[in-house]
Amino acid sequence: FVLFISITTCVFYLLNLLLPSISFYLSNVPFYLVFQFQLWRLFTTTLISTKILHIIFAFLIWIRESSNLEKTMGTLKYMFTFIINSTLIQVIYTMIMLIIYLISGKQELMTMNMNMEQVENSGLWPVIIAEITVLCFANSNNPVRILAREFSVSTIGAVSTSQVNEEVCDIDADNGKVSLCVPYLS
Repeated sequence: FVLFISITTCVFYLLNLLLPSISFYLSNVPFYLVFQFQLWRLFTTTLISTKILHIIFAFLIWIRESSNLEKTMGTLKYMFTFIINSTLIQVIYTMIMLIIYLISGKQELMTMNMNMEQVENSGLWPVIIAEITVLCFANSNNPVRILAREFSVSTIGAVSTSQVNEEVCDIDADNGKVSLCVPYLS
């Protein structure tokens, strides 16, 4: 499935070079999703990237870890997890934009012009961030190395919020480690 997503992203990038408006018709533009019920935008926006550097860095970070995750979880389970993560991210983005639109009345937040270069929520980056988070929580004892950085999540145990020891939760800049401390309440 990771190979399919990678190839599809590259194909859409090449199609976008030939037909620049394709990114507009496949990206999540909240106005069209909400008011014209164009639901495909929830699923296709993850595959749209209009800048080659976005694709290169996304692939550098995503392919190795997601391939390992797919091997561990199995292709079908990983596929469903990927689709659910990417769709949920787009639904949350659309809801936030709708709420801001309803409060502010600024329609430009819900629409984009045909000459857009990159939709902020399109491409693999939102899913990459979600997968890094899932990997960190799943491997709380072993840091997840992404490029030159290690990411980890530590649970302290059953404590009250006033008992959280801030020394446990820190950033070790010298060794390139970032630890997020997550206490759970009893």
